[in-house]
Amino acid sequence: MSDLSAVYTEQFKNYPEGHALYFKVPGHSMKPGSCGYFNESGHWRSIVQIAEVEPTTLASDGWKPPARLITTENQTGIEWPIKLSESVQERKIEAITSAQ
Repeated sequence: MSDLSAVYTEQFKNYPEGHALYFKVPGHSMKPGSCGYFNESGHWRSIVQIAEVEPTTLASDGWKPPARLITTENQTGIEWPIKLSESVQERKIEAITSAQ
């Protein structure tokens, strides 16, 4: 059985707004220039913000600096409605057992 974050992402795969995330990710952690990964429990783990680090620092850490400056479009007037599901629940049950 998949974990709840994978099920949540699968249920929202047909929406065009992007990748659905079950766990909240702060805007400063995931934005243009973010490099990171989703761990085994579905949480975003940031590695580096390549747009905010000097190219020489990136190179010394083994990263290739971007070929051109990363830019974003003006977000003024754009609304990003939140998509929610009221029927999705998560329950975590743990037990310790032994046989004698």
